[in-house]
Amino acid sequence: MLEPFLSVVTTTYNSSRHIVEFLNEVQSVLTEIDCPSEIIVVDDGSQDTTVAICREQLKARPELTLIELSRNFGQEAATLEALRRARGQFIFLLDSDLEEPPHTLIEMLAVMREERPPVDVVFGIQARRSGTIYHTFLGSLFYKVVNRFSEVEIPQDVLPIRLMRRRYVDALLMHTERALALTGLFVLTGFEQKAIKVTKVYKGYSSYNLKKRLALLFRYLLIFSWKPAMAITILGFFSALIAVFFGIYAVAIEVFSEKTVPGWASLASLIVFFNGILLISVGTCAAYLAFIFQEVKGRPVTIVKSVSGRNGTLLEPSVPLVKAGRGCSRKNATTL
Repeated sequence: MLEPFLSVVTTTYNSSRHIVEFLNEVQSVLTEIDCPSEIIVVDDGSQDTTVAICREQLKARPELTLIELSRNFGQEAATLEALRRARGQFIFLLDSDLEEPPHTLIEMLAVMREERPPVDVVFGIQARRSGTIYHTFLGSLFYKVVNRFSEVEIPQDVLPIRLMRRRYVDALLMHTERALALTGLFVLTGFEQKAIKVTKVYKGYSSYNLKKRLALLFRYLLIFSWKPAMAITILGFFSALIAVFFGIYAVAIEVFSEKTVPGWASLASLIVFFNGILLISVGTCAAYLAFIFQEVKGRPVTIVKSVSGRNGTLLEPSVPLVKAGRGCSRKNATTL
């Protein structure tokens, strides 16, 4: 088999409802492109029949490779594993949920072929943000906050779908951090990048609730910016300054007048307020330390359980049999 010139990579998690349709659409697009190609699917620990369906698809799709992770590591980690396995000179990344049409590859190839100067990445941004007002507002707010306070400028409404040259992917994989924020790494890697508008089909629900969105925002701010730590320092400085002025005021009232400083309620409120600021500061510093702890442990980002493809389904080793009423030994053990 010829070495693939184009690699299509994706991740799956409990995708049994649409994985066959996805593979059919991708294969239909690849028939329009005149070059050897491959499809790499990384299963991120699915609990449904996704793996069984993909293994069945291997029989009729010699271009398909299925990589099973030992457990669920998260979409970003699984995406990096898919990119590591890609062998083509051009790598097309997209989600398997069909919210972004695979046929976008044709348009991206045209842009990469015709753009001058040449570009290394063509990525998609939403032509029109779909979903409820609640989701569109939170999504817009996420990009504004991250771009305002972090060191990377993430394009507004960017999508995972993108076509990349080999040298860009090799550079992207040089990042070895365990605390992943892949959308930021796409930007941080650099090279010439071009955005095109892509119509995303909203599936009617989002797996990102408010809690997950806030956690994602906090993670991106800590990974790509030192500004939260600097904000704590500045806030602490002004808090101390206010306390000094208040102390001077209290002493002056006591020395130069017969009045006392009123306002036990306001004083209690200030104590509670600054204790809250202190807890927020400690929490932010602890989060930075947690990311450092995660990095220095050096745990693998993903663990691959099995790889199958091109030669049919993966064959597992036979399990030894034990004769009835006897223990397993070299003498009496047989195999399937």
